[in-house]
This record gives sequence, structure tokens and C-alpha cells, in this order.
Amino acid sequence: MKWNFPYRFREDLSCPLAKRLALLGGVLVLCFGLHALIMLTMTDHPLAAYAVLFRSAFGNRYQISQTLLRTLPILLIGLGMSVCLKAGILNLGGNGCLLAGGLGAVFVGLYLTQLPPALAILLTVVLGMLFGALWSGVAALLRAKLNISEIYVTVMLNYVMLYFATFMLEVVWQDPMKLNWTAMISDNTKWPVLIPGTSIHLGFVLLILLFGVVCYLDRTPLGYEIRCFGLSPQATRFKLKEMDSQRLILFVMLFAGAAAGLAGACQVSGSQYRFSLQINRDFGFTGIVAAKLGGLNPVGIAAASLLLGALSSGATAMQVMTGVPDSIIDVLQGMLLVAAICADRLAMYRLEKTMGRETV
Repeated sequence: MKWNFPYRFREDLSCPLAKRLALLGGVLVLCFGLHALIMLTMTDHPLAAYAVLFRSAFGNRYQISQTLLRTLPILLIGLGMSVCLKAGILNLGGNGCLLAGGLGAVFVGLYLTQLPPALAILLTVVLGMLFGALWSGVAALLRAKLNISEIYVTVMLNYVMLYFATFMLEVVWQDPMKLNWTAMISDNTKWPVLIPGTSIHLGFVLLILLFGVVCYLDRTPLGYEIRCFGLSPQATRFKLKEMDSQRLILFVMLFAGAAAGLAGACQVSGSQYRFSLQINRDFGFTGIVAAKLGGLNPVGIAAASLLLGALSSGATAMQVMTGVPDSIIDVLQGMLLVAAICADRLAMYRLEKTMGRETV
């Protein structure tokens, strides 16, 4: 004799916003709780370590500006990747596109030193986005034309761009004083600071523009087609022509590459004022975490990026003051990504009561 379980999961694609937010809030609490247990193996006071981390990220005006500076590339990449993820395309090439955008910006800063500042700054933005989009376009063409998985291609292209950037640093742009950096870019290509005494620069204005573009895209027929393609590529191909489906894949990947390239230009022309491999602190993968944790919603991605930026900004101070290694933050980011994916999947189902009865 067996008793049937009186509840079952039933697919519910309506997925109310309140339900999604509740699930995300629950997984955040769960992740921080599990992470605190892991930290108990390193310190007797994990809550004190968290307090140091967030106080170092938001303690004063300078620390807040540094946190926002860490948030900027994460949010730019997260917004771009959200468009890809809505189309069901997992673009892992954010790191390579960021480096490509940085190369475009530093090219202007090192060679076009006689241009008027307005034109030079515009060129850093355009070339940064163009180089990032072109680098992402390699994987986009292979995915659209030959149906080669973008996951493998984008991961491999990250390493190709990393080694190419290393070659440029060590051979072409080698600085005798600092081997790991290029020379300083010219003053005419440095992005202006918007708030004196902080690190808030022109890149934040460009971020607001990109945020508006992503919000507007969700409300257009193209945005609707992107979401439909992500839910069911076969059904979308039945409605659209094959050429239209290929153009949609090209668009979302080029858009994500351009956003990541803009993040690289922000790092070079807005904060570092030179190029090195350190302009990328794994922002490409962190942007994907922010996109998933934010539920592919621009407002949610902004909140998730701020959280991840604060964790990155305060990690070093936490290590110095409490002895907890800053690499523990990478563990938390991985936990958040897995939890966000699980919450996103659970949000598509609802628990339904059935008539439980005994069977023989």
C-alpha cells in the first residue's frame, strides 16, 4: 500500500514579479548563511568580517566612489549579457571583449594625441565599443552561420585576446618604467570627472544611456522576438525566416560585445589612464552573475551589480583587518550564480495540491 504525495509541481510561465523577488531574496539569505558557515573555518566572527567588508565599501565618500567604480564595468557587461541570455545565448566572452575595448581606447590615447578633446573622447568610446563588438562578432558569425556553440568559441577567444594583449604590452607598448603597463594616455583622451573629489566620470553617463536602451529594447517588437527566441528557438524560426533568426543572434552578441568593449574603454580612459591586464578583474563572468542574479531585469541587474561591486571593493580591507582571504568572495559569487539559476527555474513552477489517495 502506497500513499501518493498530495502536492506536485506544475509549470507556470506567468512567473509573477513578487514571486521571483521572494525567491531571489530567499536564495540571497541562504547563500550568505552558507557562506558564513564556510567563513567559520577561517574566523570566529564571520558577521564582524561582513561588517568590515561593507563598511569598507560604503564608509565614506571616497569609498563609495571606489565601489561605484567597481560596479560600473560589472553593470555594463551585465546589461549587455542580459540581452544575450534573454535570447537563450550564453556568451562567455565578456573578458575578451573588455580587453578588446581597452585596446581600442588606448590606441587613441597613445597615437591620436593631437585631436581636440571632444573628438578624442568620442573616438575612445566608439573604438572601444567597435573593438568589443567585432571580437564578439567572431563567435556570433560561427553561431549564426554554422551553428557552432558560442560557449566554446567565446571561452577560447578570451584566451586569444589575453595573449594578444600580453604581446602588445610586452613588445609593442612596453613601458621601460613599468613592464606591466603602457605609457599614460594623452590628456585629451582622459574622460572628465563629473564630481570633483570622486572617481565618478563620463562612463556613468554612458551607463545611464545604455540602461535606457536596454529598458526601451524590452518594449519593442525586437525585444519581444528576442524573448520568444530564448523560450523556443524552433517556434521562433517557424515564424521568422532563417535569415532573420541569424540576424537576431548577430544582434544580441554584437550588443553584448559592444557593452563589454565600452566597459574596457571606461577602465582605460576613465580610471586607469593606461592599459594593462589588470583592467579586467574577471568582470566578464561577474557581469553574467549580476545578470542572472538580477533576473535579467535592468533594475535588478543594477542592484546585483552594486552588491557584487561592494563585495569586490571591500574584500581587500576585510582580508587586512580580519585575516579572511579575499578569495572567499569568489566562492560567494559562485554560490550566488548557482542559487540565482535555481531560483529562476523554481519561479517557473508552482506547487499545486492534488488528491492524495492510497494505492495498492
